[in-house]
Amino acid sequence: MEEDYVSFKTAKLLKKRGFDEPCRYFYDDDGRGIIYAVKFKNSDRIMPENYCACPTQFILVKWFREKFNIIISVYKTRTMNNSYNYVILNNDDWDNLIKQNCRQGRSYSQAMEDGFNVALKLLKDNKGKS
Repeated sequence: MEEDYVSFKTAKLLKKRGFDEPCRYFYDDDGRGIIYAVKFKNSDRIMPENYCACPTQFILVKWFREKFNIIISVYKTRTMNNSYNYVILNNDDWDNLIKQNCRQGRSYSQAMEDGFNVALKLLKDNKGKS
């Protein structure tokens, strides 16, 4: 069993949204490879500016929950074989569904990635609104 890491696309969006948690892996500037580091942050001066942190999906779920009070969860559908869906909830009010998406043929990891990208877009769209 291996850890699931976020995609290069998600890592770039995270950097733009201020993700700055310690990570062991980073993407190089064009996303071709993952570079191993010893727990650096995006803001650490030792890392090249064009590199971006590559957290595990678990760390990102925790970041959304602790920083933005958002729960991102993935579940398997009963109606579509081998398909996973994501749901985004406000942690203070589970009756207040923020977003949900069903799509056939999606893996667990892909559903999680899709949920991350939608949540990051929602954060961008709501920036400055309260």
